[in-house]
Amino acid sequence: MLRRLSAATRKLHPASDCFRAIGYSVEPVAMRIAPDGKPAACFTATRDGHTLLACEQVRGIQAGEAWPDISSWYWAALLGRSTGPWTASLTVEQASLTTATPE
Repeated sequence: MLRRLSAATRKLHPASDCFRAIGYSVEPVAMRIAPDGKPAACFTATRDGHTLLACEQVRGIQAGEAWPDISSWYWAALLGRSTGPWTASLTVEQASLTTATPE
């Protein structure tokens, strides 16, 4: 999902909030490196025995501008460290969970 932003806004919130609101159990996981080489904040969302992996990031129009989470983007935008516009991205995929087998 892509969301276009022209100003700092509290209306953009972490996707984990939306998943919680519709009944998912949410757990943070390690950041991943997005295709643009910048980190993206990730979490798992589990409901009814199904687990999804979701990662989000905000990118600015200037070269190299990227924030791994909504909060860090918001403060950079609010304090004028970035002037936008910005694109917030969210990717969601089926999580592949592996468990170690005891030796």
